[in-house]
Amino acid sequence: MRDLLTLWFGRFLTVRSDNPEIIRKGRLFGILVLGALVGIVVLTLANVIRLFVMGGPEAVSFVVGDVATIVLTAGLLRLNQIGKTRIASYVFLLFFTSATSFMFPTNELPIVFIIYVVPTIGASFVLSPGSSFVFATLSTLGYSAAYAMGGSRGEFNYVSVIALYIIALLAWLAATNLENALREIRKRAAELDLHVAERTSDLVDALQREHSEVNKTQAILSSIGDGVLVFDQNEQAIVVNPAACAIIERGEADVLGRNVSQIMGKAVGEEDQAIIRSLAESQGSPRVGLKITWGHKTLAVGFAPVKLPFTDQPGTVV
Repeated sequence: MRDLLTLWFGRFLTVRSDNPEIIRKGRLFGILVLGALVGIVVLTLANVIRLFVMGGPEAVSFVVGDVATIVLTAGLLRLNQIGKTRIASYVFLLFFTSATSFMFPTNELPIVFIIYVVPTIGASFVLSPGSSFVFATLSTLGYSAAYAMGGSRGEFNYVSVIALYIIALLAWLAATNLENALREIRKRAAELDLHVAERTSDLVDALQREHSEVNKTQAILSSIGDGVLVFDQNEQAIVVNPAACAIIERGEADVLGRNVSQIMGKAVGEEDQAIIRSLAESQGSPRVGLKITWGHKTLAVGFAPVKLPFTDQPGTVV
C-alpha cells in the first residue's frame, strides 16, 4: 500500500523540464498544491454534509465554490506537470491570497493571518526568495481592503501585519540559504563532471596508446622465429608467442598462468629443470646460450630480467 501511494504521489509530483531548478520548485509546488487540494476536498465534504442537513442557497453556493476550486487546483497541478511551474505558482498564490481576504470575516483575524502565512512562505520557495515580501504585501492589502469594505468596528491588527513581514523575512533567509547551497552544489558537481571527463579522456588516450604498443609488441612476437616466454614476479607465464608454443609443443592455454616446472613437466630432465628453475627465480644478470634437452630436441635458452607494467618487481623473459 505504501509503495502504491508513493507511486501515485510521484506521478503528481513529476515535472517535465530539462531545468533542474524548475523541477525542484515544481515538486515543492506540487506538494503545496496537493496539501491544499486535500484540505479543499475535506472542506467540500463538510459543506456537502451541511447542505444535506441544513439546506439553503448558502450551503449550495459553498459546495459550488468548493467544486470550482478543486477543478482550478487540479488544472494548476496539471500545468505544473508540463513545466509551466512559474505560471501555475503565480495563479495559485494570487488566488489563495485574494480568496483568503474576502472569504473570511475580518473578525476572524487569527484564521486569516494563519492562512496568509501559506502564500508568504510558499512564494519564497516556489518562485523566488524575495517573493515572500511581495505576497506579504498583497496579503496586507487584501486584509486592509476587506477590513475597509467590511465595516469592521474592531481595531486594525497592526501586530499581525508586522508578524507577517517577520515571517516573510525568515522565509527569505531560509530560501536564500537553500538556493545558495544548491548553487554551490551544482557548481561543485559541474567541476567534478569536468574533472571526470578530462580524466576519462586522458585514460582513453593512455589505453589507446598502450593498446597500440601491445599490438606492435604482439605483432613482433608473432613474426619472429625465436620462442619467447615472459614470467611475472610470481613466476607465472604471462606472455608466450606462437614460436615458443611450437618449439615446446604446448598450446597457449597450457602455458599461460603456469610456472616453469609445470610447463616443463616430464619433457625436461631433473638436472636441467633444476638449472632452469634456479635461473628463472634468480632474476639476476642475463644468461644466454644455455643448452637443455627438451624431449627429443636440444634448445638454446637465454634468461634476462624484464621490467613489468603495474609493478616494481621485475619479471623474467626466456
